[in-house]
Amino acid sequence: MWREKTAPASEPLSLEEAKLHLRVENDDDDTLVGLLISAAREAVEKFLGRMIPERRFEIVLDRYPEMPYRFPIVPVKEVESVTCFLEDGTEVLLADGTFRLSADGSLLVDSWPDGTPRNHDALTVTVTAGTDPVPAGWKQAMLLLIGHWYEHRESVNIGNITSVLPYGFEMLLWPDRVVPA
Repeated sequence: MWREKTAPASEPLSLEEAKLHLRVENDDDDTLVGLLISAAREAVEKFLGRMIPERRFEIVLDRYPEMPYRFPIVPVKEVESVTCFLEDGTEVLLADGTFRLSADGSLLVDSWPDGTPRNHDALTVTVTAGTDPVPAGWKQAMLLLIGHWYEHRESVNIGNITSVLPYGFEMLLWPDRVVPA
């Protein structure tokens, strides 16, 4: 399980960039456009399997993993801390230098603490992950989603012929997609 510890400091697209794409010149829909920017970022993250922009995450595991451990989120830029929780209630913060980030972005731990790990939430790893700067193609994919959602505010479109835009969302993102191992 992983969870976001800090929200993004800012979105990859500004309100002004999104409004320019939408050709919106007033401020009436600023709240809606702001929500669409966040939703588009989240959709791109889910499709790519990558986090954007950079921020802190906490990964909680029920047992000590085999090494190297591949993180469920990428790209991990830094491993801030590794904390082990033992069955007797002891909390052990691994010392710097006993864990590291490998060249491929996996976690390496030299040795685990003495004692039996508890059988749930045995390990917490705090990392910084995300892509900064965000590539132009990813931003364009976000703009395509924002434009579509702004224009079509309902979940069902009845009575219209639909087609996928050539060179659309998936084409912009597919080359950078992370495929789970």
